[in-house]
Amino acid sequence: MSSIRQVERLNLEKNAKLSRHFLSNTLDKSKGYLPFFWIFISKGKEKFVELRHSWPDQEIAFRYLDSLIKLNRMKCNKESKTAEEKLKKLLLSCLKEDGLAYRPEWPPMTSYDAPIMDQNRALTALVSWFEKEGSKFIKNRIDKMIEKLTDIAFKKRDYWYFPYNIYTPSGWNKKWSSYWGEGEKKRQVLTSVEFAISGAAPNGGMLILPLVEYYRLTKNEKSLKLAKMMVNWNLYHSNFKKDGSFVG
Repeated sequence: MSSIRQVERLNLEKNAKLSRHFLSNTLDKSKGYLPFFWIFISKGKEKFVELRHSWPDQEIAFRYLDSLIKLNRMKCNKESKTAEEKLKKLLLSCLKEDGLAYRPEWPPMTSYDAPIMDQNRALTALVSWFEKEGSKFIKNRIDKMIEKLTDIAFKKRDYWYFPYNIYTPSGWNKKWSSYWGEGEKKRQVLTSVEFAISGAAPNGGMLILPLVEYYRLTKNEKSLKLAKMMVNWNLYHSNFKKDGSFVG
């Protein structure tokens, strides 16, 4: 008789079902299926859930879409399929002629037009969408985004980088936002980050995975080139420290 224990087979079906339900039911239908930013769950006797917006939530919508595309490939229902299609429509509405994903003005951060962080999320969702359907239209949108990201990147001999977080139709927004902090926080960032207001991970590192994945699917050399230059920036020229922490 074998002494090897039988290990229970990993089954994520229940987890996937719960995730589909959550993602499909935290969308605001009155705002084009924009996800809610905050979800408050009471701990008292009166059980209730409160959903709120607190940010231009397009960036969250892109993450929701990427997740739903993957979950619905496993198994989908009418509810999750509808949510996926609505989020696809929302993503396309954010893509402008230059290829980037833009946010609307939202006080007090009216200068938030095309954050590099948002491009990471949008590109990830677009690549998952293309992998699922092979749409030529989506491929063209991805190609256009990669071309624009390549165009606006600051280029050095062995690496490229994005010096600021916010790109606008008129160029980079170089202003410091009080939202990021003042006083000592501001001094630390501006004196320690060579590239001004820019974080290596959100402003470039998160682009690497979708760029490499897109190259795997299409052999697009521009995608691979941008990914390689982002890797070089993050590993050798950004503010990552030996302990794994970084400034940004």
